[in-house]
Formats: sequence, C-alpha cells, structure tokens
Amino acid sequence: MDRTWKRLSRELVVDTPYYRVALDIVVRPDGIEDTYMVAMPHDAVYIVAITTAGLVVLVRQYRYTLDAETLEIPAGMVKKGVDPLEQAQSELEEEVGCRANRVELLHTLKTSPGRQNQSYSIVLATGLADDSLSHAHQEGDESISEILALPWASVMSMIDSGELCDTASIAALFLYARRAGLSTAR
Repeated sequence: MDRTWKRLSRELVVDTPYYRVALDIVVRPDGIEDTYMVAMPHDAVYIVAITTAGLVVLVRQYRYTLDAETLEIPAGMVKKGVDPLEQAQSELEEEVGCRANRVELLHTLKTSPGRQNQSYSIVLATGLADDSLSHAHQEGDESISEILALPWASVMSMIDSGELCDTASIAALFLYARRAGLSTAR
C-alpha cells in the first residue's frame, strides 16, 4: 500500500519574514481528502558555545510568546543562502559579543515533522574568550538581559530544576554531552 500523501493544492495564509503557514488540501494514504496546516518557519541554528575555560554559554532573554524570560543557548534564524556554520558565528557576535575559534556541525534536527518543515542545525562553537562576552551587540528585536558562562554541572542542575526548559537547547546540550563524554545523570 502506498503510504504517501498527495497535495492537491496549497494556499499561503501567513507570510512574514520569520514564518509562513500554508493550508493544504491533501489526499491521505487512506484515500480521504483532508485539510492540513503546515508551518514553515525559517531554518535555525542552535549553538553550544564553550569558552576557553570550558564553560557553557547561556543567554537569558525575554520571549514574547511566553511573556517571560527564558534561559537558552545562543540561537537564531538561518538567513537564506547562508551556511549554518557562518550563521552560528554571526549569531555569536550578535548575542554574546564574540566569535568562536572553531565551529562544527554536531547534528541536524527536525523541529516537529508532523506539522513543520523546519531544520535546526546544532553547532558546537569552541574557544570563545571568557572576557569578551557581552550582549551589547544584539539587534533591535533581541531582548537578551544576561549572558552566563557556567560549568557543565550547573547547566545540568538548571535543566533538572526546569530553569532551562527550551527543548532545542536541551537537545543540543545532550548531543554535546554525548560527544564530549560528559555526564547527564542527576
């Protein structure tokens, strides 16, 4: 049995610089015609930034959708035609005030493949100068209030307590832990 879906039509119902939403008319694998909404945000880069002293860099920033500050790793939208590794360096400059000595792709994740087509590039950035961290370079739509450079055990405690609760940040940090041989145990 063919398990693919067939799209009959697509209507773009939201189109902003950050996000698009389409309303598709589809034929499902069971032969039933249905309406399906697809979110199409731009791809993103999430950066596990490690200082020269081996500390993990986190940013505290206000998130309008939650009406609260969150603790996350540096991240941002990947501009069209820009390599995720170069975008990671740009995001680091913007959010924490410096570039990494080295960047490498750890993994590519899909956000929520049931409803979105977005990819997250998880980038490991090492060699950030501890004394250069600053949020003075953030763009006008950013609202970073604090940059933290913390030991791994403190980051794990923040995940355990729920203070750090951003899904993509946690996934990226656990991928880094696996690569670096760090413990994620309580």
